[in-house]
Amino acid sequence: MESPRGHAPLYDDGGVGNEDVKDAPFMDAVVKVFCVHTEPNFSLPWQRKRQFSSNSSGFIIKDRRVLTNAHSVEHHTQVKVKKRGSDTKYLATVLAIGTECDIGTEILCLSFKYPSSE
Repeated sequence: MESPRGHAPLYDDGGVGNEDVKDAPFMDAVVKVFCVHTEPNFSLPWQRKRQFSSNSSGFIIKDRRVLTNAHSVEHHTQVKVKKRGSDTKYLATVLAIGTECDIGTEILCLSFKYPSSE
């Protein structure tokens, strides 16, 4: 299967339907990240701007650590993580944010055990 520009396709499912991808074991590593943000007010440093919420995705990299984009948790006040197929949201702690590259954000969730990556 060739793409219009002659490059190899990004994803070749080999005739596998979408249902098979949804049931694939690697999909258990995908989590949904819920974040409440409060940006600082630089003109009035003793106040903060209005809160807003966002949703993004992340994936498990090891044990209870999740990797997501930096803008997903920038100026975070509260971060929660939800496993695929579950309705329960678990409180998480942001360990590091790399805003220069917008990747490499680590979130640690102590409340539940992630599926094994082995």
